[in-house]
Amino acid sequence: MPDKPIHDYGYFCSEITEWHQWQLAHEHISETHLNQKLSSNPDDFSANVTERLLSNAAISHVRATPNIFDRTSSHVAQVPMDVILIQYYLSTTGCFIFNELSTQEIQSGDVVIHDMLEPFKVIHGTYEVISVILPRSAFSPLLHMGITYPGQVLNPTDTTTTSLRTLLSSLQQEMETADPQTLKVFIECVTQLAALKLGENNRLEFHIPNQKHKQILRQLQAQQILRAHIANPNLDTETLSKLMGISRATLTRMFKPAGGLTQYMKRNRLLKARHMILHDPNCEIQKVASLCGFKHPESFSRAFKQEFGTSPAIMKKQQDEATTNALDAYATWVQAR
Repeated sequence: MPDKPIHDYGYFCSEITEWHQWQLAHEHISETHLNQKLSSNPDDFSANVTERLLSNAAISHVRATPNIFDRTSSHVAQVPMDVILIQYYLSTTGCFIFNELSTQEIQSGDVVIHDMLEPFKVIHGTYEVISVILPRSAFSPLLHMGITYPGQVLNPTDTTTTSLRTLLSSLQQEMETADPQTLKVFIECVTQLAALKLGENNRLEFHIPNQKHKQILRQLQAQQILRAHIANPNLDTETLSKLMGISRATLTRMFKPAGGLTQYMKRNRLLKARHMILHDPNCEIQKVASLCGFKHPESFSRAFKQEFGTSPAIMKKQQDEATTNALDAYATWVQAR
């Protein structure tokens, strides 16, 4: 069976000089705060963000002043992003990662792997980092898919870590100009090495998932079914429960932390719509509405404006007239996974 074609959403570069821009881009992914110990004035914040977004991976290079990234249990429940984040810190000062198992200091040269289905918090000093975000499905032939993987700082002297540093550096250097097939080779190597480290550190974790993991994995199953049927405006609780083989009551309880299934389904449709508007300039609004499961363009426009504060037509016009902010491009990409 031939490989699925890789869609290239393009290269983005932005200078972020206003703290509220950083907060808005992260608002549905995590809580963000200034690192008060190092910088308490929002006017002092700045970041430079470059991105290359493909259908199978997001590559980024970020330089930023002190801030705090906190992906809480609430964020995991409301926006369960089914992705693995691999990061190479070129430089950092006073950086720590906290998760349910440990607190670890991150130093310049460290490689860190996060599972975005696990809550974690990172306190940043001034830092520069190269990141690759991969959908969990990329790891399905290599890792156990029935568990989540707590974040970890890799052994800096390990040969696999050294190889990951080299690959991530190469991706950063090539991400603006390389063709998708060239990047695919790098991404496949990163995936294999990251899987090796995740499996190595979690080989004792291949057990029946606990209740928290079961709930997250069921929610992801529902998310995958919803995305497969997102153009069907008649997809409802009863249909989804039958497709998943669970009762409507169980399905309703599962999505209660996310504001209920109806709200969750609507938000996923709107996130998909925003992603299409920002990354497919040839797609007309009426077609976006139809492909995202809205029967009427008018009801789609009302729901879109209520969610994002602007109409889809205005967002498309602004997108046609200006370059997309790199941080916004990243946020819409990762939320659509």
